[in-house]
Amino acid sequence: MMKALIALVIIVVQIIVSTLWLRRFGQGPLEKLWRLVTWGRAKHSATHRHQHRDQPGAFTSSRE
Repeated sequence: MMKALIALVIIVVQIIVSTLWLRRFGQGPLEKLWRLVTWGRAKHSATHRHQHRDQPGAFTSSRE
């Protein structure tokens, strides 16, 4: 019974910590390390990838 309680506490703590981590960083530390090792660079931020041309701050040509 005690082992099950310890396991439950560990799972709850992991859920809380991972939720807070992913709100701040967007990817886990091991994912970032794996991406650096395999691709030689980190992933671009999610906001950069999903910007559209008509959104403020989006990249546009100087001729537009």
